[in-house]
Amino acid sequence: MPETDFDFCADFTLNEEGGYQKNPADPGNWTGGAIGQGILIGTNMGISAPCLRGWLNRVPTEADMRGLTESMFSQIYADLFWTPCGGAELPSGINLMVVDEAFNAGEETSLRQLAEVRSSLTPTRLIAPLFAMRLQATLGVRADGIIGPVTLEAIAAADALDLVHICALGSLQDNAYRQDAGFAEFGTDWLGRTARRVTSAFQLSNAARKAAS
Repeated sequence: MPETDFDFCADFTLNEEGGYQKNPADPGNWTGGAIGQGILIGTNMGISAPCLRGWLNRVPTEADMRGLTESMFSQIYADLFWTPCGGAELPSGINLMVVDEAFNAGEETSLRQLAEVRSSLTPTRLIAPLFAMRLQATLGVRADGIIGPVTLEAIAAADALDLVHICALGSLQDNAYRQDAGFAEFGTDWLGRTARRVTSAFQLSNAARKAAS
């Protein structure tokens, strides 16, 4: 088990991403961020060509992309995703939901989802039935996907607001992927990653709560 939240989150994202690939039909493989713009250098460990260009502050080569190491991945993850998203300041588990979503769907999208959850007076209303059932199973109440008085009482008794926020974020992320133009091609992977993200976020949050008790 990684020793820090950063390690846990970076490991999760790295494990979700593949190795080197060079697809001319993918805008993220081009240094200009659009098909045919700049140089086709591919992606590696989920790091896009424009992302590497921004981190290096110069136009990268294919050799630069192929030569990425896990240590470099961790530094890019810290500089371009963890720090801008405030990963160190976010509660355990919520930081994974926000930073991995930023890595996969963009920082603006992820932070907008976080703001929606945090500004809601009743974040449980944002939770889709599938994620409500996950929350209920964790709390030890009937997993029927309907958050009523029994579930609300269990949330309060367990002081589990962070788990509520994780499920609300998962629901918003799941729905956003379903509305994306690329859903027909990539939807299964996106939804699977979201489900695994929620599971891992629960693990991280529960570990932090146990350590604090």
